Amino acid sequence: MSNRPIEVSSELSAELRGWNWGAFLLSWIWGLGNRTPVALLALIPLVGFVMMFVLGIKGNQWAWQNENWRSAGDFRRTQKNWAIAGFLVWLAFIVIGVGSVWGLHSLMTSNGAYLKTMETLRTDAGVSAAYGTPIEAGWIVSGSVSIENSRGSADLEIPFSGPKQGGTAYSEAERSEGVWRLTYLATRADGSEEVVIVVPRE
Repeated sequence: MSNRPIEVSSELSAELRGWNWGAFLLSWIWGLGNRTPVALLALIPLVGFVMMFVLGIKGNQWAWQNENWRSAGDFRRTQKNWAIAGFLVWLAFIVIGVGSVWGLHSLMTSNGAYLKTMETLRTDAGVSAAYGTPIEAGWIVSGSVSIENSRGSADLEIPFSGPKQGGTAYSEAERSEGVWRLTYLATRADGSEEVVIVVPRE
């Protein structure tokens, strides 16, 4: 005979029909805490994404079946705490992710090679004729920057746009005695394969 306390059936049926945010947000972690081993399927690539929604739908039912709860109220409080924990964990991931992206963007756009590239683009007559003015830099900057003492090198791809069209700048630069100098700069308009040289490669 089960040791589970007898509860009012209407309360339990309402609980079992509800969405479980803790199970959805924490998946396998929630499963370990609620004796629901099927939640470990969330660790499998691709399957895990589907399993998040399955856990959200079935989580209450499985959690109720796999534990001996003192009451429906105890069950509700516990699952609410799991939901709060899930939201806090996801919020932390979002904050860390946004902070990392912002930090990388700031690092890439504050160095002298980037600033020199954008200055040259904005003052070059050929670039102004092809793209219009003003030239605005895009958000995603890729490439690499290496600095050691007063020397360094950079290889950048910078999306940009003007009133006429947008494009990508391909920039190479060297740093000597703390001063950046472009050794190559070219642009390619969006939707075009033609590369226009602004600063020839040395």
